[in-house]
Amino acid sequence: MPLPNVAAVFDAEVAKKALEQFSEFAKSATEIVSYYKDVVYKGFDENTASVNSFYAMCDAINDTLREQLQDEHLTFEEKSVIIDKMIELAKMKAEKDTENKKFISGVIGKVTLGIGIAVGAVAAVLGAQTSISSGTSEDDADNSDLDIVDYQ
Repeated sequence: MPLPNVAAVFDAEVAKKALEQFSEFAKSATEIVSYYKDVVYKGFDENTASVNSFYAMCDAINDTLREQLQDEHLTFEEKSVIIDKMIELAKMKAEKDTENKKFISGVIGKVTLGIGIAVGAVAAVLGAQTSISSGTSEDDADNSDLDIVDYQ
């Protein structure tokens, strides 16, 4: 099947204008990444503070329970209840850790997607500006000068 020779309709001026837009694209992409980085770091800092607060509370409760276990007047059943509470507390900490890891993973995925969309949008806008400024459009394209090359 013959394929059109794209080099025959390649416009060096359009390529030059596209390259001129690259510095603007790079600047915009850098600003977008910087903004997202700041937002993510702030979210991670708040998350870290919240998680650390939860862990500190759990540790304080665990310390209190451990002190109660030292009481020689407690029955075996009472000590068992305290130990069960300590085990329950350890499970809560493990669940919080898992929840935190899922949160971080979700944020990273969403930020990556957001950056990709934002950078793509900037590239599309700059690409459209290049096409407009070069005076080309799909309606004006004349494909009659395409060389057909048979690669068989």
